[in-house]
Amino acid sequence: MVEASSFGPYNPSAINVDAVLAEGLVGKLPFGPNVYIDANVPTTDNQSDAAGGTSDVAIAAKWDDLWLFEGDLRTRVLPEVLSGTLQIRYQVYNYVAFLARYGQSITGAYGSGFATPTSAIDSSVTF
Repeated sequence: MVEASSFGPYNPSAINVDAVLAEGLVGKLPFGPNVYIDANVPTTDNQSDAAGGTSDVAIAAKWDDLWLFEGDLRTRVLPEVLSGTLQIRYQVYNYVAFLARYGQSITGAYGSGFATPTSAIDSSVTF
């Protein structure tokens, strides 16, 4: 007799094994700027700290000064390139350009300064 547990879960699509991180706009700071989260930017960096600890990572930018230009996707066939072996080369390409108006428009910050301070909390104080 085969046990029911050997068949796997009843509803596998409802099991959240690897949670998808939030991406995009997640909130707004009280003093104005929006907060975005992107899976391509790590929240901790273990390699840049000399002690091998975890350092937080943040990128700040003035998005109005950063421009991304993308061209249309193009294709072409080049039969003369490999004519000695009767082969044809197919190419798919696109032109992309990124322009930052000022160098100060984007900056990165990292370090352990983003950690929540816990030493200032006094457990002897009761409310």
